Formats: sequence, structure tokens, C-alpha cells
Amino acid sequence: MFFWQRITNINIRTVVNLLPKFPVKHIHIHKALDPNHSFTKPNIDSKYEYTYSEWFEDKHDMNRILDGAAMYIAPRIMEGIGLSFLGAMARGRCVIAPDVPTMNEYIENGKNGLLYNPNDARPLEAVDIRTIQKNALKSVQDGYINWQKDKTRLLDWLENDLVPSLMAVTVVTHVKNLYESHSEGAFISTLESVRTQRYKKINHVVVLSPSVDNTLSLLKKYESIGWVEIRDVSDAPAGQYQLELPVGKRFSDSDVILDFIKGFDVTGRIKNVADLPAYGTGNLSIQVGQLKERANKFVRYFNLLIKWLDIEIQTGDFSYYFKKHNIHDVAIYGMGKVGKVFYNKIRRCNAANIIYAIDKSVPSYEDLPMYRPGDSFPKCDCIIVTMNSQFDSIKEQLEKDTSIPIVCIDEIVNEIMDRNER
Repeated sequence: MFFWQRITNINIRTVVNLLPKFPVKHIHIHKALDPNHSFTKPNIDSKYEYTYSEWFEDKHDMNRILDGAAMYIAPRIMEGIGLSFLGAMARGRCVIAPDVPTMNEYIENGKNGLLYNPNDARPLEAVDIRTIQKNALKSVQDGYINWQKDKTRLLDWLENDLVPSLMAVTVVTHVKNLYESHSEGAFISTLESVRTQRYKKINHVVVLSPSVDNTLSLLKKYESIGWVEIRDVSDAPAGQYQLELPVGKRFSDSDVILDFIKGFDVTGRIKNVADLPAYGTGNLSIQVGQLKERANKFVRYFNLLIKWLDIEIQTGDFSYYFKKHNIHDVAIYGMGKVGKVFYNKIRRCNAANIIYAIDKSVPSYEDLPMYRPGDSFPKCDCIIVTMNSQFDSIKEQLEKDTSIPIVCIDEIVNEIMDRNER
């Protein structure tokens, strides 16, 4: 067996726990850990023979040792792509890996590799290792052949399948006065630039200031196409507008973006049409309506993700918070993507008993009882809100309906992370 220890939580004790039913005699341990992780020594009275390495100047030296091993331990709990275990499969090794992405996206347990629960590394059932080795090599070979056939379809998929399903983009062209700030040629170029975009789900809004020029007569030529909309500034709804950048400007030109945002008040409405920059020849657009609110949402979700990932790397265990606060029965508010991942995580590590969920738009999830905001909720130790960017307003509303303590998912993740760092 070849075992490359990279993280603290997959160590030689993990490996030994998995192997009692296999006739393994020798384990080679490659000691090249990721930063801030520690090495675990084997027990002295172990029945296995051990050899060690710490660094290979030439990857072929590592491959020679790997080729002499029947089995390979995937070195991390989570991978982005996982070239180390894919490389082992491509060399016909039987890979033993945690049953999480991306390993379980390539490995079918018992067929072309072996998967285990990283939170409960129990002995694996004995299998025909030679057959798994052959299947591992064949699955990589077949995957490469399929990739060669399918990769040319990516552009077709992007243009014909993915793009048509995407949201519409609104492009705003602000016209102050053709005679004063634009030429007719530049204005027509703007209209044509938007009309000829390959991305077709575009709503082109022309915002008019009071003027006496021939803007309307020019626009009438485009009205029959159905993609241009003439709108007076006075009825502009909040959050509707996107910024059309002038030719030669990039999205990183923050002064252009800031100039545009200054034309809106906190509700997203235009404060003064004169404050809108009169950019007229651009063909790129970005959304800026409700920019601060959306940015705050993504920053909070990103921070949550980073901390959660750190916990997974360190211990993968969420039970500390619930044990410390004597929490047993909980409810989850918000069963979107974060809520579902959190639900499955709590169940897998047996941290608490999730007795129901609250969500106004998700009607069901597995066998979990579902309630809507405003319902009468069953008793539990706390309600955990997974929509962290909206926590304050959600908590305020929930406290009108129930006396159950309300907890933000950020509080749980922060407390577990602080404990791990200590």
C-alpha cells in the first residue's frame, strides 16, 4: 500500500482502521504534509512493515514506488480535482478514498475503487483487488476517450443550452440631448451594438431626458423589433438599471461604475437624471441595482464557506457547539443550498436531532416536516437560520411568532472554528 499523508485527519491510524480484512503486508508512507498539519507515527507493535519517504526530486521515483503497491490512499478529505488519486487510478491502483467529492464522482464503491465515511473509518469489506485495479484503469481510459469526443461540444452547449436559460440583461442608454451630448451616428451605433449582441436575452431601455431632438423618430425604427423600450425617468423602478460601459472601458474601471451608482439613492431610484453618465457607444453591461445588498450577501456567504471548509479540514465535526450549549432538538430556517448542505452535515456527524425546517418557498425536503414563516412551530432547543445575510430581519420576524431561541449559522461556525484554533 502507498499512503501519502498530507493532512492530520487522514493518518496511519485511519489507514489501519480500514485494512483488517485485506492481506496487506507493507505500507509505504510518504511524509509530505500540507502546511499546518502534523504527522502521525505508526504503532510500534504494528503487524505491517513500513518504509518512508519525505520528498522526491524526480516524480518517476515516486511512481516506481507507487507502481509496486496494489492500493493507494487518497490523501485529502476533499479535493477540487484530485489529480493525485486520478493519477493512481490511471496507473491501475486500487484507490481508497473518502466518500465525498470529487472522489465519489469518479469512484464507484466496490467496482473501480473503495469509498469510506471519513467521519467513521470502519474496516472495509474484502474485495477482489485485481478486478478493481483493472476497472480503475479502464474507467480512466474510457473517461479520456469520452472527453476527446465531447470537448468540442462545450461551445455548442454554452451557446445553445446554457445561455438561453440565463437571466435577461437590461442595458440602459441615457440620452440627454442628441444635439448637445451625442451625435446621431453615435446613438445609432449604440442601438446597433446592443441589437447585434450574440447574447439575445437583452432588454434595452432608453432613458430620455426632456429634449426637442429627433430621438423618438430614430427609436421608432427599432420599436417593431420588440427589444427596445422607451421609458421616462420618472417611473424607473428600483434596482432595474445596469451600467453600459463605453468602448475601451473595462469592468475594473471603478470610477465609471461609481459615477453611475452616484446617480441612485439608497432605494435604487434615480436621484437626478443629470447625474447619470451619458455613455452611449458601449456594448458591455453589468448589474448595479441593489449592488451593496448583493455584495454583502456574497461576502457573508463567502466568509461562511471559508470557515466551514477550515472546520472540515481540521476535524469535520460540528457536534462541539451543540454539546457545549446542551442543544439536542433543532429546526433549520432556510432550506436553500446552504440549508440542505448544513442539514446533511448535522445528520452525518450526529450533532443534533433536526425535527423540522422552515421555508416559504421549499415545499419539502426528504422526510423533514416543513413549516412556513408565521406558522405555529413545535418546541425545540433552537432555530438555526442558514440565510446569514438576512439574519437580523429574519430573527426580528421570528421573535414575533415564537419564543424559541434563534441562532445564526455564523455563530455556530465561528465558535467551532475558535475552538479548533485554540
